[in-house]
Amino acid sequence: MNWQPTYQQIGTTETLWVIDSSGTTATKCTGDAVCNSPGVWSLESQQAAVDGTDSSGLGEVFKVAFKQYHRTAGSAAQPVLYFVPASPLMGSDELSSCFEGAAPQLAAAGDWSYTVAYGSGAAQQGSKVGKAGRIQVPQEPWADNVETCATITVTVSGYAVSPSPAGLPASLTSSHTVCWYRHDGQASAKFDFQSCADPGGFAVNVSSIKPLAQLLTQNGKGLAGPDGGAALLFQPVIQVFGSLRKTVNGTVLKSTPQFNGEGATYVINKYFLVPPETTAADVITIPLDTGDLAEGCYRLSAKVSVVSRYPGLVDLQGEALISQEDMPEVAGFSEYMGFLVLNGSNDSTPLVGLQRSGRKVQLAAISSNKVGKAIQAGDPITFEWQFYGVGTQTCYHDGELLTKCSSPLTLPAKAFAVNASQTSLTAKANHTFEVVFVDVCGNRNVANFTYSAAGVVGLSAVDYVDANEMVTEGAALLTGGSSTQRLSIREGSSAGRTRFGFWAAAAAAAVSMLAVLL
Repeated sequence: MNWQPTYQQIGTTETLWVIDSSGTTATKCTGDAVCNSPGVWSLESQQAAVDGTDSSGLGEVFKVAFKQYHRTAGSAAQPVLYFVPASPLMGSDELSSCFEGAAPQLAAAGDWSYTVAYGSGAAQQGSKVGKAGRIQVPQEPWADNVETCATITVTVSGYAVSPSPAGLPASLTSSHTVCWYRHDGQASAKFDFQSCADPGGFAVNVSSIKPLAQLLTQNGKGLAGPDGGAALLFQPVIQVFGSLRKTVNGTVLKSTPQFNGEGATYVINKYFLVPPETTAADVITIPLDTGDLAEGCYRLSAKVSVVSRYPGLVDLQGEALISQEDMPEVAGFSEYMGFLVLNGSNDSTPLVGLQRSGRKVQLAAISSNKVGKAIQAGDPITFEWQFYGVGTQTCYHDGELLTKCSSPLTLPAKAFAVNASQTSLTAKANHTFEVVFVDVCGNRNVANFTYSAAGVVGLSAVDYVDANEMVTEGAALLTGGSSTQRLSIREGSSAGRTRFGFWAAAAAAAVSMLAVLL
């Protein structure tokens, strides 16, 4: 079978169109040009695949992948593959290639016809274009995002051989399978991060991955790749990358870390090849931490794409070569259809938190500018607090949910009731301001403030902070400095333990100053 006939070999007066690489325009096929399109069906592209598989040659067509092409106005351009059968019974070769001993003579050359069955559909009689048959890719949506195969059955008949060998049938048939994958759109997936983690447990769950891996086939049969496994036309790949943006004590970093330091990791860049056996219903869990990733909040990007070792057979959107030598699992692959499901370069992208499951949420500091100072209705009161943990906080003023909740927070004082007869929903002798912090592991802690006309008269006691550990080890790794101090919290014994109470603002100031190093 000649799968690469030129316009001259096809021998037609019909205008044949070839889609250009953009897929939006087309040119006429003339002279000695091969009229197959898109280019993944060209001789060069098909021949390149022979060198990367266990295929014995280019006797049959390799499966290809291409994007959805839209017909150009004024032309009938669409993906099409032409073929011209060859047989000694049609006079294209000596009969000696078919018979042992003395070869008979071809008394009358036969002719050929063909049928085509698309997918599981019934075979339909094919029509010739000059001397060639053709496969036209269906434009209907059902042919998108799935493998489609066309089974071509060629029948040669009407020949006469002299002398006629015993048992020579009146017709001979051969079947050939041509497969392709057409994708309409970008790659896609859903991401769900696991934020509460023991060492090695910080991960992302990926689901609804599209497209899934496609096996590379030739004449409908699977092939072995260079590594001995099944050759893949393409397979999806997940990339998650980004860096620490807020430390576990809530400090927002002024600059983005560009590197990792000894004993700690602040930058994530992970590629993950989705296994070829993955189905549309599967959820893939990708680990992001080997145990040394710093706790805190990360601004991450998440990208899904497909990669291929056979770029000549793939004509999908957005081709790029992955050249990162430090990512051996994907280095040298061609990447297509990359889509940022999460864009970490956008400040509106939510932060993703990481916290070890053994850490407890701790109230490290609590203070107000109105401690012991008289307050009148409407006076501004500033509340300050600091939790150690990765999670979310919610603020309530006399039980009413506030839309803003970040320290410091200034609120107008509510009216005060001088006696019990004046007490109402808004006028009370004492008012409360409460901050509820829930970390990513579900642990909870609360900072309570109480104020009256006499001032802020009640504050929650802060949790124990070991003064010997209120220093910054991570600062040098994030800034490139030489500091070897450490900022962390741990449980201490009762001996030597200091409980910060009403005047915890001093401890908060010390922690804040040290955290600025970050």
